[in-house]
Amino acid sequence: MMSLKASVETGSWYAVQIICVFLLTVQLAALIQVIRDRRSRKVVFLNLLTTAFCFLVFFVLMDVCDYLLKEQYHPLHHAIMRRLFELPILAYAGLEALIALFLILLLRGSHIYRRKHLTPEAIRETVDLLPEGICFSGNDGTVLLTNLKMNVLCRALTGGVLANADRLWQAVKENGEDHSRQVLVRVSGEEVWRFSRTSHTYGKRQIDQITATDVTEQYRVIEELRQKNDRLQDIQRRMKAAGDLSADMFMAQEEANARAALHNHLGQVLLMGRYYLEHPDNTDARVVQVTTQEMNRILLGEAREADQSEEDRVLNAIAAAKSIGVRAEIEGTAPETDPARSLLSQAIRECAVNAAKHAEGDRLNVKIDKNGFSITNNGRPPKG
Repeated sequence: MMSLKASVETGSWYAVQIICVFLLTVQLAALIQVIRDRRSRKVVFLNLLTTAFCFLVFFVLMDVCDYLLKEQYHPLHHAIMRRLFELPILAYAGLEALIALFLILLLRGSHIYRRKHLTPEAIRETVDLLPEGICFSGNDGTVLLTNLKMNVLCRALTGGVLANADRLWQAVKENGEDHSRQVLVRVSGEEVWRFSRTSHTYGKRQIDQITATDVTEQYRVIEELRQKNDRLQDIQRRMKAAGDLSADMFMAQEEANARAALHNHLGQVLLMGRYYLEHPDNTDARVVQVTTQEMNRILLGEAREADQSEEDRVLNAIAAAKSIGVRAEIEGTAPETDPARSLLSQAIRECAVNAAKHAEGDRLNVKIDKNGFSITNNGRPPKG
């Protein structure tokens, strides 16, 4: 069976050495992982023992090559080393197989432990997967733990990596809106993030925590509500102004109606009184009295609708016209119902006053047909 020393010349040594280097590398990585996971002393000791044994095999394999190159024994190559060089190459291959098997068992145990226990690496991965940004730092701003999202936000705000939490918070305050211990910052145009900073005490050490939460959707809804509230307030102001204007317009209309009624009655009463004084024989004193009393009620604010039939309105208008020296002649049939009959009586009264006062006329011609009515007088036509 070929010895280890002979395997160097045939090339089998290279394959065994490569496998040993690979096993040693994996074992070192497993040892580092066990230490980082803070496993028990027993597990750490087993990994250290496996690493030492694997390194010993690697040392023997490398040493035999050095011996053949120098073609003489080094003082360190005592009898035990020479006997190791004479062992079959398959014995070393078997040792590597045992190391590999033991390494597989250790890796499997580490995998099961990591699935059932919370390790620092698991915490780190969980923090990195958070959609929110988070950063823990000392009271001097030194970053102790941060995740990927906070690094992205820091790069967007400061243009650099997150190396100092105080510098990040200063950039947040400069670029955001302060809302009672929370700062809203617009990042990358459309995104809005809410930053907050709190302090925690662990033993005698103070830890500062900066948290960033994406509130883009909530901010959009708040902005829409704010705009709608502004529009509602504007509509409310305009409605109030319109209400005030409507009240003013109503009062102005009522005042105009009162003025018009006062003007019409007062003009008629004055003309009637003058005509009565000039032609007492041709004027009905009762009509003058009734019209004057109605005028007084208007002035005193006690005017009310006269208790008279629809036919009496037109007849009274004709009589009132006659009392101021104007004869009204009706051609056609007067309407029998309101509002046409009421409008006709008012028109006769108004036209009679205008004819006597402005045109110096003494006759009204009232023509009534199915389309309505028209009134003319025999007075002087206007100059304009």
